[in-house]
Amino acid sequence: MTYYNLGTSIRCGPMKRILILLWVLIFLGTLIPAEKVSIEEHLYWVKTYGGSDFEVANAVAVAPNGDVIVAGSTASFGGGAQDLWILRLDENGNLKWQKTYGGGDFEVATAIALALNSDIIVAGNTNSSGAGKGDVWVLRFPRMV
Repeated sequence: MTYYNLGTSIRCGPMKRILILLWVLIFLGTLIPAEKVSIEEHLYWVKTYGGSDFEVANAVAVAPNGDVIVAGSTASFGGGAQDLWILRLDENGNLKWQKTYGGGDFEVATAIALALNSDIIVAGNTNSSGAGKGDVWVLRFPRMV
């Protein structure tokens, strides 16, 4: 089987752990594995998230409690062609929740940050709303623990 890995984001987390966000392209669809390794190059976990269609992970943030928040897009979930997708994982990579946002066209998250109060701020693009095709989209969510 032929597949390709593409690293899209890296962040430092608690206890000297590094989080590397990858997406793996496998023929017609994609799966998103997030790999968490330590400074000493020990692999802590590898997880895959997604459905039967195309998913992309573009950005990652680490919450003060060690949770990992991933932002990208999904064609497997949501209601549009491709929707903005946010996942919150615990420090072991287990899915705590996931949310999709978008209209009938294409949306994608390209950056994510945590505000001082731990609100989630996402930047990306939308083709479903705004003044026309390809508008900048900025969303702010309560911390959603």
